[in-house]
Amino acid sequence: MTIATFVEASEMLGYRSPSTLYKLRKEGQLNDYVVDIQGRAHLVMKPAGKPKLKDYLGTILQWKSNGVINSHY
Repeated sequence: MTIATFVEASEMLGYRSPSTLYKLRKEGQLNDYVVDIQGRAHLVMKPAGKPKLKDYLGTILQWKSNGVINSHY
């Protein structure tokens, strides 16, 4: 099981910054992927019984041609 900070996860996923991940966390859309380690939030990249974070994000985010990501739910 890979666990990463929001910055590390954004780099692994190819995002320019972790801002989208922070926004999704604030909206409660990453609850199944967030774990607390020593008081800091981290993301589980492949939690047991859930899709990989990358696959899940593909179902809730929509890429636009200019590279901007929008939530669609």
